Amino acid sequence: MALIGGGGAGNVASSNPAGTSQGLNYVGNHAYANSGFVSFTNSAEVALLEFTTGGSYVVCELVLMRNDQESDDSRHRIYIDDQLVGSIPQNSGGIQMGGQPIIYLFPAYSKVKVTALNETGSTALQGGVSISGRVYV
Repeated sequence: MALIGGGGAGNVASSNPAGTSQGLNYVGNHAYANSGFVSFTNSAEVALLEFTTGGSYVVCELVLMRNDQESDDSRHRIYIDDQLVGSIPQNSGGIQMGGQPIIYLFPAYSKVKVTALNETGSTALQGGVSISGRVYV
């Protein structure tokens, strides 16, 4: 039987334990998510990940990625319960794969959303986010 927030059997928050999706995956007392690369422009924010945490809080590292050669600036935004809690720019000038992880605490039963937006142009950019962390009861 799966336990909300981790433990027991299973993958309660997402149905894709090994691949990319918008959900958060639980394995024992660990959690992870991978958006894969998604196209985004300046017409609207595009959700890379969107999920609700289980009954435990998660301390995790986010690695933001951008994979293109365009000269446009982009921005990743992090929302918890529809409140903007992080806004991270990525400057133009080529491929930017990851960088320093950003540490966040996601409270229990919180709606989490990570988005991307091209800030300075209309070219479609490619970006993603990877999350990995520990679940605490």
